[in-house]
Parts: sequence; structure tokens; C-alpha cells
Amino acid sequence: MVIQWQKVFNVVAVVNLLLTGGGFVYLYRQRMTMNDYRMTTNDKVVEYIDQCGDECKKYIDSRTATVKPTPGPTPETKIIYQTVPKTKVKSTTYVTIAGSGSTTAKDWVNVAGSDFYFSPEDYPGLVSVYFEANMKLMTGSGRAYVRLFDVTHGIGVQGSEASTKSNTDTVVESGQVSFWQGKNLIRVQIKSLTTESAVYNSGRLRIVVEN
Repeated sequence: MVIQWQKVFNVVAVVNLLLTGGGFVYLYRQRMTMNDYRMTTNDKVVEYIDQCGDECKKYIDSRTATVKPTPGPTPETKIIYQTVPKTKVKSTTYVTIAGSGSTTAKDWVNVAGSDFYFSPEDYPGLVSVYFEANMKLMTGSGRAYVRLFDVTHGIGVQGSEASTKSNTDTVVESGQVSFWQGKNLIRVQIKSLTTESAVYNSGRLRIVVEN
């Protein structure tokens, strides 16, 4: 018996290399060529070939398939609406007060025809109210006073008092006036701290609102 080696084709190894952090499988194929294995008996040649069958090929193909990373969740799109704050604007309104009068009394005296109604709720966005009066002291010796009086509650309106010692018509202004809530009857009062006459010519409210 004569044994000869000729052209034996063999798939020797299938190597799977896992790369940490890479996320894929790399298959390395290597073919090694060997001499065929031939056995000769009585001049008849029988060849034995070691080969990879269909199942082997399918396995190799499955291992060499590209490993695709699993897509993560699509981030949710958020729409942010930015509201631009409205700029508030201040405005001023004037309310004329009727009536006029004079007195030499040292106590408060009502000015005839000066009654009016006032309600803070009638002015949305009310910021402040001031009382302005045109008045004088006849000789300028001493001081003349003026104020608003809340007839509804029987009290002087807080912050409404003003005065002058000028003997010529002068516009005087009170501090910030504080009215009670609701619709109240208001009137003007004057007085003099000397024997000279305090003269009230006219008046008005300066009303500041912000909206």
C-alpha cells in the first residue's frame, strides 16, 4: 500500500474575536493548504477531501454578519415658549373739585359747593392720589390751611392737608392721599391760624394709575 499526500483542502480554524467596547464580532478565516491525501491500491486511486459543508458555511456566515448597535430611544422634543412680560405704563388723570370760599376761623370750615364722591375702585391700577389747591393768605402774615374731609366716615382724609403763607394765589399740593374703600362723600375744608383770611379758589385731584 502506497500512501501519498496531494492537494488536501481543509478549513482549519474559525476565530471569533470579541472586542471590548467595540460592540462587534470579527471573524477571521484562515485556510491552510495541505497535500492531498491519496491512497493507491491496485492502481486505483481513492481521494479523501476534508471540506466545509453547507451547515458549516451557514455557521460561518452567521458569525460574520455585521452586528448593528441597537438604536436608543429618540429624545423627546420640548418646545419652550417664552412670554415677554407686558410693560406697564403710568398715566395721570385730573379730577376738578368745584367750590370756593374764605375764612378767618381757626377751626376747619366747609367750603360751599365743594362736595364730590370718590371711589378708589373706579380707577383700576390705582397707584396714588394727590390733592392740589389754589389758595392764599390775604396779608401773608401767618398760614392758611386746606384739606379734604370724608363726610361718609366723619374724618379728615389722611395725607390730604396742605398750607401756604403766600399772599398771592399759589398752587399747593398735599402728600399722598389715602381714601377709604367704597364710594364716599368728600368735601374741602379750610382754616386760618391768624386773623387774616384764608382764601380757597379751586382744587383738583391728581390721580396716578399704572396698567
